[in-house]
Amino acid sequence: MIFAFLYKVKEILIDYFQELEEESIRDNFVLIYELLDEIMDHGYPQTTETKILKEVIKTGTNKLSRSVERENEKSPNTGLQTGISRPPNLKYRVNKAYLDVVEQVNSLISSNGTMLRSEIVGHVNMKTELTGTPHLKLGLNDKVFFEVSGRTTRSRTIEMDHMKFHHCVDMNKFETDRTIEFIPPDGSFELMTYRLNTQLKPLIMVEVHIEHHSSTKIEYNIKAKSNYRSKSIAHNVEILIPVPNDLQKPVFKTMVGNVNYLPDQDCIMWIINDLRGQTEIHLKLQFNVPTIRGNDVDKHLKKPIAVKFDIPSFTV
Repeated sequence: MIFAFLYKVKEILIDYFQELEEESIRDNFVLIYELLDEIMDHGYPQTTETKILKEVIKTGTNKLSRSVERENEKSPNTGLQTGISRPPNLKYRVNKAYLDVVEQVNSLISSNGTMLRSEIVGHVNMKTELTGTPHLKLGLNDKVFFEVSGRTTRSRTIEMDHMKFHHCVDMNKFETDRTIEFIPPDGSFELMTYRLNTQLKPLIMVEVHIEHHSSTKIEYNIKAKSNYRSKSIAHNVEILIPVPNDLQKPVFKTMVGNVNYLPDQDCIMWIINDLRGQTEIHLKLQFNVPTIRGNDVDKHLKKPIAVKFDIPSFTV
């Protein structure tokens, strides 16, 4: 029974992530948390059909990309002869190279506010408009780089894990002295990805206080506080708060943003277009529940609160 259940869990994860490896588990630990909560209840297997699970849990997945790894395995990258095909006689009136760093913060926080796990998944994207066949070099405040080179810096260094590069990067050069050298393809491409395992203070902390006014009337008092600097502004903030699946007649009261009830996901979505740092906002939710209820009335209390947002030009 136990082994059959474990093999079934493995099949479900493979169906979600395509390939089950340590990295896919790291990238999707929030989704796995939700899956396990749905698959097993009080130590007993419940729903194990993937089709049903995908109807209940609609969180997106981060799937492994094997194409870049296979390219790196096929071409050993000797020197800067990386096999990048650039159009012949390529010319631009003005040479330009754009670099954009996008970091996704994944955090898991307990109900008492303790940080259980946090990590940063980074993507370095480039767009080049360069004449001829340019050789580019990129420097990072990588801790290992300064250790290998014996150099010191006053700036804060970071320890990057699980770095993956576009096949234009000279891997021999990187493995020797941690220098990123490459002949870029023309146009837009993803230069590299990386992961940072670091303890972070929650950028937006959400607290929910539940009051039972009667056996059929419940009130949620929700507080969201932004902990980043006041000059920064988070855009497209979405706060998903689980609610009972037998909720009736929800009434929302807030001075900030819009609130929608999503019955197919058993949650409410609080949407704030712009949230400035060091700001505290509140939402009051009142609703009714039936007099006679099922056995899973507290199931929503086990589900995590999800917070999604974008902060341009911000580093953690």
